[in-house]
Amino acid sequence: LAFGAEAWAAYITEVAPFVRRVTEWSFGVGLHYQMPTPFMTVRAFGGGLDLAYAVQAAASLAAAALVWRAWRPGRATPGQRIGLLLLLAPLATPYAHSYDMVSAAVGIVLLMPRPEAAWLSARLARFALLVAWLWPGLAFLFGLTVMPGLGAIILATAAAAALAAQARAAPR
Repeated sequence: LAFGAEAWAAYITEVAPFVRRVTEWSFGVGLHYQMPTPFMTVRAFGGGLDLAYAVQAAASLAAAALVWRAWRPGRATPGQRIGLLLLLAPLATPYAHSYDMVSAAVGIVLLMPRPEAAWLSARLARFALLVAWLWPGLAFLFGLTVMPGLGAIILATAAAAALAAQARAAPR
């Protein structure tokens, strides 16, 4: 609404096809290393486009199911619901960049385990969430030199650890 229909039309006709071309280029373009998506993780490990799209579709559905489950009454606090949504958003799309993880960083803060969480699960969750918090910066080091494609694995691990810590802290 703020920029008019022309902006949306340009997005559909210009930006969307460009994004598709970028994601489908042979893996190794500089920005591929900074993309924390399941699609790029598969590409980084040598998978083809069909496998990358299949894994991305499964990850998108899993992220949507986890968020839907969290938003059901009595499943999570409002902060946990929003945190999970923000943390999983980069996993739900084939095209996200490290700078898109700003919202995930907010989600990480909202998902930090409460003091009443079980000690070990809270420690593991805090560590996993810390790595995810630092990942946009670490991606430049690890993504380019050590192991590309870790972004989606880092985010999924952080979400799993946070969910496990929350489940252990929930009243029985």
